Amino acid sequence: MADRAPSGAVSFSSLPPEIRERLACGFSGAGHLAETARRCFEAAAGPGAPQHLLDLGFTLVRAAWEADPLRPDILDFLLKLDGEASILEPAARSAAVRAARRARPPQDGRGTAYLDRLKARGDAEKCFAFLARELKQTPEALYWARELAALAHKTGWWDRLAECFASPWPEGLDPLRNRFLGDALFVLGEFKAAFSAYRAASPVLSPPALNERLAECLHRQGERDRAPALWTSTAKARPFDANTLRRLHDVAFGRDNDRAPFPGRTAVLLYTWNKADHLDRTLASLYGSDLSGAGDARIIALDNGSTDHTPAVLDSWRERFAKDMFSIIRPPVNIGAPAARNWLMTLEETRACRFVAFLDDDVLLPPDWLFRLGAARRAFPEAGVWGCKVADAGAPSRIQHADINLLPPVRAKEADLAPETATFGVHRPQDEAPDLGRFDAVCPCASVTGCCHVFATETLLAAGEFDLQFSPSQFDDFDHDLTLAEMGRPAVCQGGLTVLHAKSSGLGEGLSGSAAGNLHKLYKKRSRAQMDALRAQLAETIVRDLETKRVLLEEDGFL
Repeated sequence: MADRAPSGAVSFSSLPPEIRERLACGFSGAGHLAETARRCFEAAAGPGAPQHLLDLGFTLVRAAWEADPLRPDILDFLLKLDGEASILEPAARSAAVRAARRARPPQDGRGTAYLDRLKARGDAEKCFAFLARELKQTPEALYWARELAALAHKTGWWDRLAECFASPWPEGLDPLRNRFLGDALFVLGEFKAAFSAYRAASPVLSPPALNERLAECLHRQGERDRAPALWTSTAKARPFDANTLRRLHDVAFGRDNDRAPFPGRTAVLLYTWNKADHLDRTLASLYGSDLSGAGDARIIALDNGSTDHTPAVLDSWRERFAKDMFSIIRPPVNIGAPAARNWLMTLEETRACRFVAFLDDDVLLPPDWLFRLGAARRAFPEAGVWGCKVADAGAPSRIQHADINLLPPVRAKEADLAPETATFGVHRPQDEAPDLGRFDAVCPCASVTGCCHVFATETLLAAGEFDLQFSPSQFDDFDHDLTLAEMGRPAVCQGGLTVLHAKSSGLGEGLSGSAAGNLHKLYKKRSRAQMDALRAQLAETIVRDLETKRVLLEEDGFL
């Protein structure tokens, strides 16, 4: 299906509030896209249904299929709609039908029970070997192909996936193979080969989805003059694709390469507990970064009662940094993350700095991290906090955190909590697919991860201390960002900065007992009415930013 030409006013503000909020969060993630499509069809139900909502729903379902082309429930949704409204062109319909027949697990359960046991044991090596063997023996059984792609996303074994997907699949299935192969080659940095694979993925990839991927391939190869026209074609065909709109804007106006110092002294604050080896690597990356953008920078580390060789690591790095640049605080016990943050941010030495950067003790920083965040501050000087994209250090194509946004509450999956405890949901589509550049933009959002973020000291102190009820760790930073948003100072994510993080944490992973308890506290801290109002307020901020970007692009002839 070539996307249906949008009818009616092309603006986020023209959409029903619930759909507007969902699309302002982003146009990524198969589940998010499919659910937003359902809301479009519900809003368009009944006689005299608005055609533009039906067209948008069809576009969203197609985009959901492109995001996860072997997901059975989305294939069923797509083909049901096609049967009712003929929304697919013949070649795409044929590909979808073939995929739907072959994407489900074997009916006899052959192999799936064994695979489940391997997953339960966490034996990724045996999982991959088993799946590769099954796919080679039965290449038409696409269930194994989807499982392989999911495992590559989790482990970062894209080179292995590319090898498994190198040989042609049975007749009519090769576009699906090329869709996955393109992602693998892109992540491996083989952009020319990825470009060719994506072009061979038609009709699974419609022109808007194809052009968006081709644009990113060209951009990564240094062909900056050719890429914007392809992003423009996608943005015109899918005017509510927030990710493409942001990416086109930042590339068109040079923001994707923007760097700026912080205009004043910056305190870089860390707290740590029994992670000596990780801490050593973090401090090495900090030492190797350009701190000239922090003015007369100050580094303060709080050793939270460590019993390993953390004290020796801190002492050795204090000797390497410039004299009096690095300070160490050593409470006798682990006081927890919120208390450590509060101690550090209320120090007289911190208060004397104009900006405050918090770092986790298990991150790896690129040399220009501070200047990238400085560029985000210059673009959005009134933000409450400036953060970044954070990726898994063991699988850098796997995004742990990007721009985090609020949605209405859904059944809580994170910790098996009773559904009625949730007062909000969280939009995290970056969990579902590898990093293909769709989050590489500077944008306002509800929250950024606490792994690496910067505050104006005055704003940080005005928001108050981090809440001690979230001790020992988890969600104190998210709660603090919500407080800033309530003050009218929402977060900004610098998607052009990727910081690697050794440990998965927060809303994107299964939660430990204490973290699950903290999530319950977070739900209960604000009422459903308060969170609904805050969500609407944040959506208005994001929509206003998107519409401003659209106007600028129109004025410069990109749209």
